[in-house]
Amino acid sequence: MSKPRIPLRLSPFQDQPWKALYLSYNLATLFLLHPWWILKRLFHIHDSFPHSWTLLEVIHVQQLRHVEKTLAACDWAPGVRDYRVLPKERGEETRPVWIEKAGEEYLTGILDSRLAGAVDVPAFMFGSAAESDLAAANPRALLALVPSLHHGLTVNYRNVTQAPFPAAVIDCLSAYLYLLRRVKPSQIVVGGDSAGGSLALTLTRYIRDGIKRPELLPRALVLFSPLASRETDDGQKRELLPPKNLQRDLLDLKVINPYMATRLLMTNPFSLIDSPWLSPASSVVPAEPGLFANFPPTFITAGGAEVLLEGIVELERRMSLSGVQVVFHLEEDAPHDFQGFSWYKKEVRAVVFAKLAAWVEAQLAM
Repeated sequence: MSKPRIPLRLSPFQDQPWKALYLSYNLATLFLLHPWWILKRLFHIHDSFPHSWTLLEVIHVQQLRHVEKTLAACDWAPGVRDYRVLPKERGEETRPVWIEKAGEEYLTGILDSRLAGAVDVPAFMFGSAAESDLAAANPRALLALVPSLHHGLTVNYRNVTQAPFPAAVIDCLSAYLYLLRRVKPSQIVVGGDSAGGSLALTLTRYIRDGIKRPELLPRALVLFSPLASRETDDGQKRELLPPKNLQRDLLDLKVINPYMATRLLMTNPFSLIDSPWLSPASSVVPAEPGLFANFPPTFITAGGAEVLLEGIVELERRMSLSGVQVVFHLEEDAPHDFQGFSWYKKEVRAVVFAKLAAWVEAQLAM
């Protein structure tokens, strides 16, 4: 196995007692910062956030940016469930199920990795890790609005804090094969938000190019604020090139990207991060007509204030260039992944989901 390309010491405060001290300090200062954030907003002191945002929305975004910095610095991932354990709780609309790991015949090429083999995966028929989880918001909204959608399956895949690439893709492939044993591909809509949107794209590409079974592609893709490009330099810090919304979105990529890239790659070659598998909208990847050829119809949403916007716009352009039927809804001034946040404008989210629901219903009726 090749030597790691990036340091395996992930965070400066990952060891105790420094971790506990750093966490305590930053969580305490989180409350002390609230008055300063309020003053900055009220008196427009270095206020980079959209004028249409309410004070409460600004505070929520500031909190998330502060917490991201804290978690990355001490390698802490609160709320991440153990993928080896099937949760016992059952909600009104949710039941946990085990997903059998994908067979070796499906793990070739980019997924043939000794870094992350296939495992049985916990999943949730309809919900996410729990009905109250943030990740459950989007599928719950769609199921409520689309009569043709009878069930949802969300996967408790191994995220980057638990295993590097391609673990999450393998887990999603296992879940997709689980569905194919029960329904036809034409009855499946694959979706994801943020990094989950990236996973949806990678899974689709693997079905097309990895196992070369285009007849198994889903009926449609739904991508909420998808991470479509990881534009990076070649330095050891693995920092993204600064996008225009770097200072006003809830994602502070300057802080979290070096940490996340390290977690994602580990001993994988750095060239992987600028490949079509992880960054299909990257300037390093040629924008050829075949890049997304035969991909299913796709609905993409994005916020005008989000840090990933440039990559999402380029993703839509490249998919259209490949002949994919794309509907792109850009919500002016909205932050990253705005659809799933209950604190963001309810009326805006309602319009987006109504438009998306009508589109999904039309796709499933074809």
